[in-house]
Amino acid sequence: MRRAVLVVCMLAGLVGGLVSADLLAATRQQAVAQALANDGNTGKVLSVRKEDRDGRSVWAVKVLTDGRVRVHRIPAD
Repeated sequence: MRRAVLVVCMLAGLVGGLVSADLLAATRQQAVAQALANDGNTGKVLSVRKEDRDGRSVWAVKVLTDGRVRVHRIPAD
């Protein structure tokens, strides 16, 4: 149920043109789902790692979409 609510919130943000950076991902799978949603669910995940940035934990999700590689940094729980 929680996953469904998260997906609905992400889709609502995409429709409105806004995806909040405040959405947190507790797990690797949640971070991947959010990164793919940010890229229109058309990309291929190349790597996922948890890293510290400015004293905060983030998931760094590298996604290949339309020949471009993007790194999405998703705040971790």
